Amino acid sequence: MSLSSKSLDEQLDWLTVDHDDLRRDLLERLSTPKYHPSMTIIDQWEQESIERIQQTAIHARRTLIDVLDQHASKTKKTLDCLTPVLRDARDNLKLFNENDIRHWANILQELKRLPEILVKLNKKNSLDGLTIDLRDENNLSNNLFISSYDLLAIIHHSSVQVLQNINPRYHSSQLDTHIYAQIQRLVEHN
Repeated sequence: MSLSSKSLDEQLDWLTVDHDDLRRDLLERLSTPKYHPSMTIIDQWEQESIERIQQTAIHARRTLIDVLDQHASKTKKTLDCLTPVLRDARDNLKLFNENDIRHWANILQELKRLPEILVKLNKKNSLDGLTIDLRDENNLSNNLFISSYDLLAIIHHSSVQVLQNINPRYHSSQLDTHIYAQIQRLVEHN
């Protein structure tokens, strides 16, 4: 065997090893599709969004509890004032008539009511969304298509199939699997 033939065989051996390593890595990635360096950005966005929602919910609950506590305090003060009046009337220490009975009944009915507190979702406020850019880094042409799904926008070449039907009713793990499967189909398609 000549020197060049031996060198070619050696190079082929290295290429075969590289090929096998790449195939093994690819199979490993396909069996555990949850890792990509960009996944940390999504994970961080998710955690920060959850924390902001939790902090907002805590603040909203505290505000509501404060209002309810103020209402309870005001109700107690009114009851404390009404208690001796009713006691005196019951013990015949104070004369009362039908108008007094109606007045006291109205006060009690009013005190039984919870305050009307309207809580609405403000659709104008939203969380920061994510954008996934699926364009090939070597081909960042302006010929692109943007799909938007509430908090998620996906940028693709106009020739790439559009991701459809990302249903917000999916559980997050189902959504991860669903998005991954659609992205995988896009990669296979191209």
